[in-house]
Amino acid sequence: MLVATRINNGRMGYIKAYREHNMGLDDQLFASDNNKSHFMCSICLNVAHPPVVYPCGNEHVFCDGCIQGWRGNNCPECRAVPPRGSRPAPLNPLSMRTYNSLRLKCSQGCGEWEGALGDMSSHQSITCRNTIVPCTHNNESNVGCRARFPRHQLLNHLLECPYRLVRCEHCERNCPANRIVSHLRRCPMRPLACPHGQAQCPTIVSADMARHTDECPYKIIPCSWSELGCVYRCVRRDMDAHETASMVQHMKLMKTKITTQEDSIKSLTNEIRFHSGPTADFLVLSIPRRSS
Repeated sequence: MLVATRINNGRMGYIKAYREHNMGLDDQLFASDNNKSHFMCSICLNVAHPPVVYPCGNEHVFCDGCIQGWRGNNCPECRAVPPRGSRPAPLNPLSMRTYNSLRLKCSQGCGEWEGALGDMSSHQSITCRNTIVPCTHNNESNVGCRARFPRHQLLNHLLECPYRLVRCEHCERNCPANRIVSHLRRCPMRPLACPHGQAQCPTIVSADMARHTDECPYKIIPCSWSELGCVYRCVRRDMDAHETASMVQHMKLMKTKITTQEDSIKSLTNEIRFHSGPTADFLVLSIPRRSS
């Protein structure tokens, strides 16, 4: 934003400086303290923050951001031209100690803190209710929730955040809330009803269902003598009783099968002899001579 401010140097003038955010600390935040006047930035007309000393030789203090946006090559306060190659410098230790001891209210308007300027950053980073903080449901790879809220609104967001971790009731793994439904559909420990036993079978977890299906005692299977002609089908657990009770019938099926196969063999043998003539009982191999 292009801001025009008044130069307080005995004459009227204007300074144009580009600023991306507010510079300085509003002097209304400070308690009545004469020391704050020594740290006023004449560009933004607020208490300089962070303060730097311009190398004009007169110890004029400005906000670091304000002086970075200053387009002139002289001091905005006294118009003195600094030595070539010189740059704004931090306050000396004594001045910095005085600066940090200035008393003020929280610059974020929480209304809950008043103290030394040097302690305000600690208050805002740890306890200030108006500090903008990121959602904690994120990781170092920046995968997860990217929302940011004032600290006093964060708790309500955390309770509803789509990336909050929810424990699966089956496998007890933690999943993001926005993925828990899809996880439950494919969770290897989710309980399933056996498609064969229904109420008779105990509940089976998904990971064991394929093995259980092959072994389920309530699965309907054909008799092991079905290739010989037995058409009986029953649940697996009753099959042994059927095969024991039907042993005579199964032996008859086997005898019938053997008789049928013997008749087929005789029929095929007679057909081969008929088509092959009297030499059918011999196997003649014709081996071509190799030319010498």
